[in-house]
Amino acid sequence: MAKKQKTKEVEVPVVETPVVETPKPKVKVEPKKPTWEIKDRVYVLVGNKKPLSKMIKSCNIYYFDEEKGYERELKYCENQRTCFVDEMQGDQRLSHIIFRNGMLPVPKEKVILQKMLSLYYPKSSSIFTELKPEVKASNEVEIIELEIEALNSAKNLDIDIAEAVMRVEVGSKVSSMSSKELKRDLLLYAKENPALFLELVND
Repeated sequence: MAKKQKTKEVEVPVVETPVVETPKPKVKVEPKKPTWEIKDRVYVLVGNKKPLSKMIKSCNIYYFDEEKGYERELKYCENQRTCFVDEMQGDQRLSHIIFRNGMLPVPKEKVILQKMLSLYYPKSSSIFTELKPEVKASNEVEIIELEIEALNSAKNLDIDIAEAVMRVEVGSKVSSMSSKELKRDLLLYAKENPALFLELVND
């Protein structure tokens, strides 16, 4: 009997095809524009001016719109839903903008006037400003906290350093002051000039 020939098994190399991932398109996330808060607002003339009445222009004024790339005419008309003339429709009944005793309260219902004064009115910072009690309160809190820090520092200050600080303020007069007088003047100085006092102490 003839012997059967052994057939060699040839291994065929397996070539892996690389998986190409299609890049996902980048989604551009635009920052959210701040929403307009609907609330009552009060505008005051700058420089603590309080005339019985002061009228400011409510027409023939222009705002440069950066998005559109050109100047747009502004006009305040109570019968319109916009202060931009190019968006107005129908009859335009001009309304006056008048400050009484240096103030102009604008209720939340008059959003168009509020936006015109707060966002679009040209060179408004030289004529009027919006009264913001929360900002004023925040600034006052910072000042009070600074006073407390300065007074605490003055209370616990070494007598030699206290003399050196007060010498900057009153000069050679410090030498003739009693310890009580020095302490009193130091506390008063810390209360009246907290930032400068802390700067001197830290130096």
